[in-house]
Amino acid sequence: MTIANINLSFLYYFGIFYWLNLCLYFYIARFFKLINAHYCVLMADLGCLALSRSSHEQTEHHLYLC
Repeated sequence: MTIANINLSFLYYFGIFYWLNLCLYFYIARFFKLINAHYCVLMADLGCLALSRSSHEQTEHHLYLC
């Protein structure tokens, strides 16, 4: 592996970690009605979509989980 590949894989896994936390944060915020529920759903769905780029089934799976 080259240094570029290591950096790309690090960024990819960091991105997944970041989006999962963001997804969780927005759903907790929606639960406590801290911010607009529609905005929470939109941001969480965008985060889940960003996790799966390979197939349509995977996208549906992530949307269902989140």
